[in-house]
Amino acid sequence: MEKLRPIVKPAGVPLMQEIRGSSLTSASVEALVRAAQHISEGLVDAEGGTGSYSGSSLLSIDLRSPRFAISTDKQSMQLLCEKLRRCVLFRSKILRMARAEAERRAVPHLLTTMEAQTDFRIDDKTILIDIVVDCGVAAPAAGRDRVEGVDE
Repeated sequence: MEKLRPIVKPAGVPLMQEIRGSSLTSASVEALVRAAQHISEGLVDAEGGTGSYSGSSLLSIDLRSPRFAISTDKQSMQLLCEKLRRCVLFRSKILRMARAEAERRAVPHLLTTMEAQTDFRIDDKTILIDIVVDCGVAAPAAGRDRVEGVDE
């Protein structure tokens, strides 16, 4: 009679990996978003039955502020800019800001799906972030005639 071999268990897959480096904290992301100066423009083109909204926002974060403890040499600025570009939390916050601004500018229309492109760059000791926004436009909503504080 043939002897059965024992069942071979697969080798364990490591679930953790040690990574050394730096990352942004949620507190630093909040501080950077709060410090950002925000300029935007945009308009609705609702002619011909299907409408669209096109706009852009420029966020400017001046790192010379005493609230930030960071070296503003070129290498540190480039590293921070790259970390911001890759940070999901930071990107989601600035895209929400751009969406909210687009919705304020589109009143009385309702915006549908948003597409956005971002461009991060450094100018002197300031990080500049361009956000270009394109949205579809639904029919005007009842009761959305105007929003206080928005110039037409």
